Amino acid sequence: MLAKQGRQRRIGLWVPHFTSAPLAVVASDMVSTLVSRVARRARELFGVRVFEPPLELPTLPVKMSWSRAHDEDAARSYLRELVRRWNERPGSLATGRKRRS
Repeated sequence: MLAKQGRQRRIGLWVPHFTSAPLAVVASDMVSTLVSRVARRARELFGVRVFEPPLELPTLPVKMSWSRAHDEDAARSYLRELVRRWNERPGSLATGRKRRS
């Protein structure tokens, strides 16, 4: 996508988990691409500047793996079902439960 716009990606740092990316960029001149919910929270907590990306980004599927020992666990089965539904229709996880305020 960047090459089509005559741009190039330069990786300055790898972080072990996406939630640590805001901490890495807050005191640097680097940028990071994050899901909007994490970016907004990082803005609230750390004062990072948040911008819309300059190009359309694809929606990526969420992948799962688990031990067969947990196949029948009700809570884990529920979570796997939510992820499956998310992958079918990103952004729509109506669970029938009311959200707590």
